[in-house]
Amino acid sequence: MDAENEIPILLQLIFGESAAAAHVGASARLLRWCQAMDDWLAERQQLNRRSTYRHSKIAWQYLLSRCAKTPWEITPDDIRAHMDWLNSRSYAASTIKGHLSTLSIFYDWCGQHGVDPDCGKGFNPVAGVRRPKVTCYGKARVLSRAHVGALLGVLQRDPSNQGRRDYAFFLARLMMGVKMKRLQQLRWGQIEPDESGVWLRWEPGGKRTACPADVWGAIRAYLETSERMEGIRPEDYIFAPLNEPLKRAAHGLPQEWNSARYLGIGQIRASLKLYAKLAGLSKEMVTLPALRHTATLLRQEAGDSIDELQAFLGPDTPAYRVQDYLSRLPPMPRDEDSPAGESATGDEADEPLPVQRPKPRFFESEDSYSTVTTPGAIPPKRCWRCWRKISKVWRRRSKGCAPSPGSCWCGRRRWKIATSLRC
Repeated sequence: MDAENEIPILLQLIFGESAAAAHVGASARLLRWCQAMDDWLAERQQLNRRSTYRHSKIAWQYLLSRCAKTPWEITPDDIRAHMDWLNSRSYAASTIKGHLSTLSIFYDWCGQHGVDPDCGKGFNPVAGVRRPKVTCYGKARVLSRAHVGALLGVLQRDPSNQGRRDYAFFLARLMMGVKMKRLQQLRWGQIEPDESGVWLRWEPGGKRTACPADVWGAIRAYLETSERMEGIRPEDYIFAPLNEPLKRAAHGLPQEWNSARYLGIGQIRASLKLYAKLAGLSKEMVTLPALRHTATLLRQEAGDSIDELQAFLGPDTPAYRVQDYLSRLPPMPRDEDSPAGESATGDEADEPLPVQRPKPRFFESEDSYSTVTTPGAIPPKRCWRCWRKISKVWRRRSKGCAPSPGSCWCGRRRWKIATSLRC
C-alpha cells in the first residue's frame, strides 16, 4: 500500500494536499474519527451498491471543503449554511436531502459504535435540521398516445438490424412493466414457447409471465434478420450489442453480435434520444422511466385490476406499492393538448427511414476503425466498444497527442479504445 492510501480519508477531505503533514501531528481524538470514517465507508461499500460509497464520500467532501471543521465541531448552523450553498448551486431537492441523510447516517453509526464519548449520547447535528420536502414522482413524465404512436412509427421504419433490435426492446418496455435490468438481461433460455403461447420466466423456478404476441413477433423478426436465430444458445442475451457498435451498419452476420453481453444503459438512452428526435419529440420528455409510466397508465385505462397491474410491474412489486405508485403518477396528457411532431402518413409511413447514427470525430471514414489519425485530433468522449463516457481528466491530458490504442473500463475487462497518452 502506498503512502497516499495510508492517509485516512477524513484527513484527505479536510486538509487536502496537506493531509500527510496533518496525519503526523493528528490528535488521538481526530484519529478515532478518521478510523470511524474509514470503517463506515468500507461497510457501506461492502453492503450497498458501488455508487453508494462514491456518493457518501462526495457528501462529506462537499461539507468539509466548505466548513473546514472536524466532524465533532460541526453545528446545525453549519448544516443549514451548507444547505443554502447547495441551493445556490441549483442542486435538486432530492440531491440535498440525500446528502443530509448520508451525513446523518454517519453520525448515528458513530453513536452506535461509541466513537467519541465526549460528544454525548445521540450527538447528531443533522438530526435537528429541517430537510427539503421531496415529492415522489413529482417530476415524472408521461407520454400521450400520439407520442407513443409517433415513436413506434419511427422505430418500425428503421430497416437496419440495430433498428429492429431497438424496436423490439422499446416495444417490450411499453408492453411489459418489469424492471429495466430484467429486460436488459433477458436470455434465450428464459423464453418458453408452447401450444398456449409464449411465456417468460424472469427467475429460475419462478412463475411464468405471458409474453405479448407483438413483442414476441418483434423479437423473432430481429433475431431472424440478424441471422442469430439458428445458432442461438440458452445463455445468449436477446438484446445484445454489436462487437463494433459504431460501425455504419450491421450486415446480418451472427458474428457481428456480442451475445455474451447485454445492451448497456448508455446505448439504450442514446438510441431512445435519437428516435425521439426523429419523431419530433423532446429528448427531455421521452425517457426510459416515462415509457414505463406510460405503459402502466395505458393498462390502467384498459381496465386492469390491481392484481393484474402487480403482475405487469413484476414479481418484486407488492400490491400496496402499486396503489401508491398509481396515485402519485401524473395523468396521461390528451392527444390534442400534447401534439406529436410531424409524422409520416399514407404511403410515406411505409417507406424505410434511414437512421444516421452518430460517429466519433476520430474516424478516417464511415466504415473505418483505424486508430491512426493526425496529431492534435480531439479525443473521443465515449469508448468505441461499450459506448461509455471516458473520464474528462483523462481526455484533458490526452489533448494534443496523436491517438493510439489505449484502454477503457468495460465491465470487468479493459478494452482498447482509439486514443492514448502516447505522443
